[in-house]
Amino acid sequence: MNLVMPPWAWLALLGLLPWLFTVWHIRSGEFPGRWERRRWFNTVTYLPIIGMWQYWTSGVHRRNLSH
Repeated sequence: MNLVMPPWAWLALLGLLPWLFTVWHIRSGEFPGRWERRRWFNTVTYLPIIGMWQYWTSGVHRRNLSH
């Protein structure tokens, strides 16, 4: 049994996990505006790299913790 993953699988995994975490974080957070959650979700969905960079560097994730 071969347990070594090909390089493309590692790249896909390393690219997909941060994106999934960001989407989960947006879906579980509390946002002040009616459309703000939808705006962030659409940004991260349609422009993943730019959207994740904007979301994590804007400070929105710090004020929208649900706990």
